[in-house]
Amino acid sequence: MGGKREGAGERLIDGSRGPVITTAIRVPDGLDTQGDARGYYVQEAGFPEFANWLFETAQVTSSLERALAVARDLARYRLSRRNESTISAEVAKLVGQGRVTSGALPLLGMGRDVPDGRLMLRDGELDVDWTTATSMAYFTRLRATMESISDALGADFHDNPLWWTKRVVTVHPIGGVSMGRHVHEGVCDSYGETFGHPGLWVVDGALMPGPVGPNPSLTIAALADRAADRMVSRPRSERAQAAPRRAALVEPDDDPLAGRSVQFTE
Repeated sequence: MGGKREGAGERLIDGSRGPVITTAIRVPDGLDTQGDARGYYVQEAGFPEFANWLFETAQVTSSLERALAVARDLARYRLSRRNESTISAEVAKLVGQGRVTSGALPLLGMGRDVPDGRLMLRDGELDVDWTTATSMAYFTRLRATMESISDALGADFHDNPLWWTKRVVTVHPIGGVSMGRHVHEGVCDSYGETFGHPGLWVVDGALMPGPVGPNPSLTIAALADRAADRMVSRPRSERAQAAPRRAALVEPDDDPLAGRSVQFTE
């Protein structure tokens, strides 16, 4: 989001200074209102200083115009044999005044998209197969809220360029070995202990079966704390005795993990 209010001139925001998130707007979730809409948060974002250079040079048209202007000046100096040391001025012209980044405010959307992606190995690499189609109603509402914020501030709203390729970015990846009620629904139980492998626990974001709406760090920490309480409250002997019982809950022919193994190196 960026731009200026009519008649007010440029407004300097400088998103590379200060904390990343200081406030949020919360749109209620259907779980709170007895509806079926998926809620979300809209948060303002900061960015590291080096991103200023990336954003500015990404403006292809203006970058080319500045580069051509500098090239013309250098050629003129060479042809006229002017012995001037203007390198600092030329670099300043090339970089530009930084109006794009100084007046821009990124907006973050954090919510509950439909968790219907699948993780798999492709050519030895971990890949996720996920589509925006099933979450389109959620994304449409999220973008409408962001546009209304932009309108209220007299700014111009610009989509993330990746959106036009139907791709999104997350800084909070979750899932992969998620919890479930039985081995056919998840890898772990609600405490993070893996089905059929007592004593093997998952206590990070991979345990979560889907997005919780807000930034998930505290939720992940709470799940890890809950799992830790479970670990220390159960004696080793009890866990060993539970192994046959847990394995017996799954018929060998129906066990999707039968005949497979996992090996880790670090």
